[in-house]
Amino acid sequence: MEKISLNSTKLGELRFSVSEVDAPQVAIITQARQVAKRNDNGEVIENLVAKLNLSGIDIKLYQLMKQQGLDISSVVPITIEVVTDEATLKRYKVDELIGKIVDLRSAKVALKWVSRGNSGGWGGLKLILENIQIVQPKATN
Repeated sequence: MEKISLNSTKLGELRFSVSEVDAPQVAIITQARQVAKRNDNGEVIENLVAKLNLSGIDIKLYQLMKQQGLDISSVVPITIEVVTDEATLKRYKVDELIGKIVDLRSAKVALKWVSRGNSGGWGGLKLILENIQIVQPKATN
C-alpha cells in the first residue's frame, strides 16, 4: 500500500485494504445505479458514466433472514462503488446486477461522504471495486 502523506492527502482519496476491516467476503446486491460524470461546475455530462453505486448485504445475513422470514429492508446495506474505465462501466446492466452475489475480497475501503441537506461530511466507510466478479451461490442441501 502506498504511504499516506500527512500534509497533502485528500481524505476522499484514502484507501485501505478490505482485510483491515471486518467486512464480508461476498454480498448480495440489493440496489444498483449508474452515477453520471459531472463537469467542474457540478453539472451532469450527458451519456457519461463516472461509477456504479451498489448497495449490498452480507450473503450469510441475507440467507439467515430469508430462512427466518424476516424483512431485509431493516438491514443497513454496505455501500459499494465500482470505479473503472467508462467503457467497462457502460457494459454493466444495473437491473441485472440486483440479486447477484459479488466477491468483495479485492475491494478497497474508503471514507463515505454523507450529504446532510445543504452540507455533508465523512460519515462511514464504503467499499471500492475496480471490477465486478459475480459469485455463484453454493448449493444448499
